Amino acid sequence: MNCQACNIGCQKFGKHRNGLQRFRCLQCGRTYTEDHARLFGSMIVPEDKALLAIQLLIEGTSVHSAERITGLHRDTIIRLLVLAGERCIALMDTRMRNLQCKRIQADEIWSFVGKKDRNLKVDDSEELGNAWVFVAIDAETKLIPSYMVGKRDHATTYEFLSDLRERIAEEHRFQLTTDGFVFYRRGVEDVFAGQADFAQMIKIYGDYGQHDAAGRYSPSPMIETIVKIRDGRPDPRHISYGQDIRTG
Repeated sequence: MNCQACNIGCQKFGKHRNGLQRFRCLQCGRTYTEDHARLFGSMIVPEDKALLAIQLLIEGTSVHSAERITGLHRDTIIRLLVLAGERCIALMDTRMRNLQCKRIQADEIWSFVGKKDRNLKVDDSEELGNAWVFVAIDAETKLIPSYMVGKRDHATTYEFLSDLRERIAEEHRFQLTTDGFVFYRRGVEDVFAGQADFAQMIKIYGDYGQHDAAGRYSPSPMIETIVKIRDGRPDPRHISYGQDIRTG
């Protein structure tokens, strides 16, 4: 730390009663204390309780249960969850660069926000309804270099592929397998421009005659798989995008 008056380096001068490092200027004798960095920014909450609440949520505990255990208000717990998520996004966005993944599998996980599409009303927000989590996973390390949440459409597919492209090292060739979603075929060609050995695995499922595929909770039997080579020379032994979300 430099002295604000003399603009020279200060010497360590013990600790403040709150544990922060103190400094003293050898020329003018002024003392300074290092800035107090709050772990949770502007939130005034006991750090031990805040960390416990986040840990409980990570372990799958409900917000109301975390509220009873920690004594924190549910709104505070939600704010902590959002803050932790934003910091995780920033950290992973920085670290997930120049990756050398060999085989990447991509799939979409169905969910919904507020209500399913069939229950939407005309004046409902565009954010409500069916939502899909596009996920790319490294088959060897189980690393997830990219994911995207949105509608299962052209725009989200291209945004997902573009984000994945930014995280793969320049000129690094890898194998990519997706399901048979129609926008992948042109999207991979446009975004990766021949950098990926690309194949699609199309899984054919039987029908129990229940709800649509997106709304079905019980798995349907898989009766056939169709593999299509789309670009490059993917290794047939590793053409797979894992289990479909409906089969767990």
